[in-house]
Amino acid sequence: MMERQVVICSPQGRPESPCGCYACRLRRLLDAVAEMRHAQQEYFRTRSQSALDIARRAERRVDKLMAEMCEPQLF
Repeated sequence: MMERQVVICSPQGRPESPCGCYACRLRRLLDAVAEMRHAQQEYFRTRSQSALDIARRAERRVDKLMAEMCEPQLF
């Protein structure tokens, strides 16, 4: 009989290389949302074009990560 081995990721142990499990993807999403909120606050504080560009990039990253979270993982 063949044994199956399940590896449970520990994102706290290696944050620089997330494995792609749900916990790692969720951590990346949460980090991106925090970065986005910071960028938005910076924009509303300064109203500068460069801050707006940074906030828009951060929003696109969050949108992309959210779309990836909704896609089923087949393999």
